[in-house]
Amino acid sequence: MGTETMIHKQYRQRCSQDRERGQSMIEYLVVALAVIVLLLAPMPSVVPGKTTANTSILTQLSEALRGFYSDYSWAVSQP
Repeated sequence: MGTETMIHKQYRQRCSQDRERGQSMIEYLVVALAVIVLLLAPMPSVVPGKTTANTSILTQLSEALRGFYSDYSWAVSQP
């Protein structure tokens, strides 16, 4: 039997598509983990004197947003 039946062709095609989907999932996972590591890694402060020397980007971002919000809330509270 040298010919392949239609069922075998569909099975091989489906297995190939499943592997391709798995490949892209791994790629997304690797990129997501790289972004998380970059956001959590200690970095020198962008604005000297505002935060400690080596804090993560997420910490710097949260402190900046906190500062902007406190300035905004002060400006809104003025008559």
